[in-house]
Amino acid sequence: MMYNVSQNWSFWGRGMFSEMELECLHNSTLDILENTGVLVEEEEALRLFAAGGADVNRSTGMVRIPKWMVEEAIITSPRSFRLAGRMPESDYMLENGRVGFTSISVAVNVRDMDTQEVRPSTKNDLEVFTHIMDQLEHYNICLYPLLPTDVPAESADMHALQAYLENTTKHVMLCANDSITAQAIIALAAEVVGGRDKLKDRPILSVIGCPKSPLSLSTEVTVGLIACAKVDLPVVAMPMALSGGTGPVTLAGTLVQHNAEVLSCLVLSQLVKKGAPFIYGSCTTSMDVRRGQCTTGSAEHAMFAAGTTRLSQYYKLPYIGPGTWTDSKINDMQAGYEKALSTLLPALAGSNLLFGGGCQTGGLVADFATLVADNDLFKIVQFILRGIPLDEESLALKVIKEVGPQNEYMTHRHTLKNMRSGQCWPEFFNRDSAEGWKNKGRPTVEKLALEKAKTLRSREARHPLPAETKARLADIIKQAEKEKGVK
Repeated sequence: MMYNVSQNWSFWGRGMFSEMELECLHNSTLDILENTGVLVEEEEALRLFAAGGADVNRSTGMVRIPKWMVEEAIITSPRSFRLAGRMPESDYMLENGRVGFTSISVAVNVRDMDTQEVRPSTKNDLEVFTHIMDQLEHYNICLYPLLPTDVPAESADMHALQAYLENTTKHVMLCANDSITAQAIIALAAEVVGGRDKLKDRPILSVIGCPKSPLSLSTEVTVGLIACAKVDLPVVAMPMALSGGTGPVTLAGTLVQHNAEVLSCLVLSQLVKKGAPFIYGSCTTSMDVRRGQCTTGSAEHAMFAAGTTRLSQYYKLPYIGPGTWTDSKINDMQAGYEKALSTLLPALAGSNLLFGGGCQTGGLVADFATLVADNDLFKIVQFILRGIPLDEESLALKVIKEVGPQNEYMTHRHTLKNMRSGQCWPEFFNRDSAEGWKNKGRPTVEKLALEKAKTLRSREARHPLPAETKARLADIIKQAEKEKGVK
């Protein structure tokens, strides 16, 4: 049967799938969940699924989830909620119709701001990266951008959260792959807001879990999800399926599998606590089967982001997915093309949050100049999303009649009044004459963005934490490391 009613190749954006096509994807997902199921490792998750009505095979760990459980979880999950910042002015509302941006996720390398050499990322790099991002207007939250490789691996997530809390007022989103880490990061966030009761009202932290494609919920995913759902912190299910590798080579097939992995996490979150805030996530892309390599700046990555956005809207669930990614190793034409494509396509579909700012090398390298330059790209995309307003002021009929034929608008008061709102002015894109550009020393976007990154690095933190709070954060990490046996 042919389901492509909408001719979706010509309808990218909010109309890319018809209602019939979305129902087709949904029903196919329900089939997978009910008849194939998902593999679940952790005992508490298995217990919750069994108690909730799923068919649980304890010997194999396979969990088959009936349709009614999925439908009920969709109904009880909140449609919108606030990602609170440390300061109220940094709050970001996850809701239909709002598109926002954030950084690259968990890069293990950084391009040194001073030497421009690529090296393993450190906790200090994370602190500087976060401090710069905190000052950039179009980064709405702080996603886990850099893995601090100079701290014990067992407590890296805790050290990362400490770096965020001390260097940004924006909402923080990171990982928690075991129960001790999950409890520690909850304690760290609660310490900053003044206690666990206040953390419920001001959820400054959300936690990402990445199902292992195909169709597996590892312990690393379920422990963080369960711990955070219990205390009303938002959780994100973010599969990273590779079409042609860990998912079907066809995009539609991988969408179905991806959707099944997300919805299984949704069901689990609602079994823990009905109404627990849940975010539909994605980092699914394709594998270049010729090379066996993951692609991130690819057309498929952007198409998956747009497609999963539409699925999240079908379920009325908040969404975060990839945008602004590139496989390029430098800031070149490939990077520019891929970043523009991978940002604009899912933004036009209405993604609530797109992550990837500062990305190079398929997410393996974070670059400070790119972080700053991508803020300009976000500004442009937001201008496009605003559309062309039609009202008396913007139609300017009176002005057109006043100016008449063979005249100019530059000196008209209407131009002075509306020029800032009527045009988009990127900070780093050069629009000088060729001669003017040469006279300024032939500056590139990368050069100008790197200079700004260094300027932002040198500024004082806008809202530093009190010294006593910093000391308590360090104590919480030391205690958790002691529990884990970290030396």
